[in-house]
Amino acid sequence: MKRIIRLTESDLARIVRRVINEQDEKDPYSDLYGKTVTYKDSQSGVELKGAISHMVMIEPSDILITHNKLYVTEPEDMGYIKEREPSSNNSTLYYSVFDCKTKTFWITLREYKVENISGVRKKVVGEEKRFSTFTCKGLSDTLSQRYPCTTDFVMNGDFDVPNNLA
Repeated sequence: MKRIIRLTESDLARIVRRVINEQDEKDPYSDLYGKTVTYKDSQSGVELKGAISHMVMIEPSDILITHNKLYVTEPEDMGYIKEREPSSNNSTLYYSVFDCKTKTFWITLREYKVENISGVRKKVVGEEKRFSTFTCKGLSDTLSQRYPCTTDFVMNGDFDVPNNLA
């Protein structure tokens, strides 16, 4: 049985702030910040793009990835959008969660469609759905070689990471 992890915006903000404040430790993911990622859902074909802004381990085998923006490339065709989640402190985090065991990403999307009502185009946003079937081979391969996904003590920390991970 797959366990579901639910994090609120305040949980995510607290985790990110805590990691940022731990300045004396070297950030093992800092070489990935600013890199462009392209996630693709294997079931629906939805594609998302964004740039990595920060990463932190949240579970023994999960990594939280925050993005400045994360958007669906063809929302009208795909039927989903990645919208800003409401936040009590007016900060917005776009995030995905990498599962080291399955090498997939958890991403929450909202249903989206455009309707013509009396000749007026209107955007209709529906319910949130959480998908656990997103992949990004370049980022997945990179994260699979790092802690917590691997506990090999001879890991090489010098990776040549391309600017665009797809």
